[in-house]
Amino acid sequence: MSSIFPTLASQGRLGSRGLLEAELLTPVIPGMHLYKIPSFDESFAEYLQNLGRELDDRRRRFREGEATEVHVEKVGALEGVMRDFGLCRGCNDPDYSRWYLVERETAADFMAYLAASLAN
Repeated sequence: MSSIFPTLASQGRLGSRGLLEAELLTPVIPGMHLYKIPSFDESFAEYLQNLGRELDDRRRRFREGEATEVHVEKVGALEGVMRDFGLCRGCNDPDYSRWYLVERETAADFMAYLAASLAN
């Protein structure tokens, strides 16, 4: 089984240590692969652009606080894209400096896109 991990998790610091040590889980570190995926950022930006009225709804929900955390290493250069669309911002809490707040549906779409892209 594989799982998408930030770098620190693959070093056994974030909770899946036992699975990693037992070699039951193979870490997939996004930062080591995303640059190899053609048009990764552009394709997700195009997806967001084509949401039409749903994009406005997502912006509104994000402003109202409907957000979830996504690790900086997973977001990469798309942070600027999602920020420009009004769907992402950095966390103000210093304990969460390695995380972005992303509108919930956008985060779910992004994580599915990330997993599918890394699986290919």
